[in-house]
Amino acid sequence: MNNNELTVQCCVCRRVRDSKGEYHQPPAILGDRVSHTYCPECARFMLTQIALFKDNFAKAEAVRVRSAG
Repeated sequence: MNNNELTVQCCVCRRVRDSKGEYHQPPAILGDRVSHTYCPECARFMLTQIALFKDNFAKAEAVRVRSAG
């Protein structure tokens, strides 16, 4: 990998994106320029987790408001 190239790496699974947009296991040494994002699989997982968190937060807030009132 050329050190002048920007390597895009998933911040969850650490796989790297190639020039075709596909994610693969990273080489041993990435280079000097690394940017982080989410691969499609990790993005779906994280969005599911965020939705669950928001739902649980909304339920807890509703309970708190009812018990305070």
